[in-house]
Amino acid sequence: MKKVTFLTVLLLSASSFAQTLVASYKPVDSKYNWGYLNEKGEILIEPSYKTVVDFNEDGVTPVFDVATKTWKFINVKNEMIDVQLKRFEPASVFGFGKTSFKDGVAIIVSKKKKGVINLKGEILFEPTFDFISPFVDGYATAKMGMSFYILSAEGEKIEVKENLLKIRKFSEGFAPFRGKNELFGFLNTKGEVVIEPKFLGVGHMIGGVAWAKNFNKQVGYINTKAEWIISARYLAGKKMDTETGMARVKDAAGWKLINKKGNEVQADGAIAYGDFYDGLAFARQGKKFGYVDAKGEWVIKASYLKVKNFNEGFAGVRTTDKWGFINKKGEMIFEEQAKAIRNFKNGFAAVQNMQGLWGFINTKGEWVIKPQYTRVRDFHLVK
Repeated sequence: MKKVTFLTVLLLSASSFAQTLVASYKPVDSKYNWGYLNEKGEILIEPSYKTVVDFNEDGVTPVFDVATKTWKFINVKNEMIDVQLKRFEPASVFGFGKTSFKDGVAIIVSKKKKGVINLKGEILFEPTFDFISPFVDGYATAKMGMSFYILSAEGEKIEVKENLLKIRKFSEGFAPFRGKNELFGFLNTKGEVVIEPKFLGVGHMIGGVAWAKNFNKQVGYINTKAEWIISARYLAGKKMDTETGMARVKDAAGWKLINKKGNEVQADGAIAYGDFYDGLAFARQGKKFGYVDAKGEWVIKASYLKVKNFNEGFAGVRTTDKWGFINKKGEMIFEEQAKAIRNFKNGFAAVQNMQGLWGFINTKGEWVIKPQYTRVRDFHLVK
């Protein structure tokens, strides 16, 4: 395997790797190895790694090399990247699934401590932290001993002066934290308290809105100034969708929908809802599922035994023991013939046939890569 520097990767990514779609796959005749292919089914990297992570726009991903029993970073030409640490592994998310580069940096683990490397393979932050959150818009939260920090993808480290018990990742420049008083508030990317810890619980800021729980254990929604835009009167609440301004809330009667003005929306006969994705939410009527819009109107009648969320204009549904795909008009674009499916991503969906083999279909429901692999993951854009 040829070695290159991260600088070389950056130069190549501007030309050779522009707009490449890459997915990982495991062939039938391989005992455990994974490789990578493009949207045409052409093999980019032969199956040679025990564990892989999805490529993203940075064009670099970690893989586990069985021969050396070590983690490495490679580009889409299978060239190994020089990293200043000899022994490391990519960080996991809640113990499940390894992570790759995000915002031009990657969180790594060495000797049970977390650190950060940049796209040049340099150590941006030494592995001395007990916790580092995922980077969001160039910022992460971190903990070392009893101290908390804000880390930037540019290498800046700010110690948080506020006495904290816990801190979560950023969303729209706001990081939820629990103060010494056991209550929740928000910090900004400078480590400053922008919303005082005065809530029993909070969600992440999404579209400038977060759910919050008051002292009576009732849930409502606040804005970035900690003003109640929807009064706290519910038992529970979920994130507010940025596209529709809708959220799921729960009261004594069960789950219902609410809009940003605080008006409750109820679809005729619906007894349960999912969250809004792509402008629609699935809803259950009796034992069947369909989809409703932000007005609470059934746009696709409840006629399915199982459904998935809409993504890129399509959703997986089934009326039997097999899955298919519909569009937002409820038209079947891929007949129910699959044992399992994954949501559309970047114009392709992974589909498993009844013989247990995986391939990919396009948005017309056509096979673009016929089922031939034991496992696959989604296509990701490498710019």
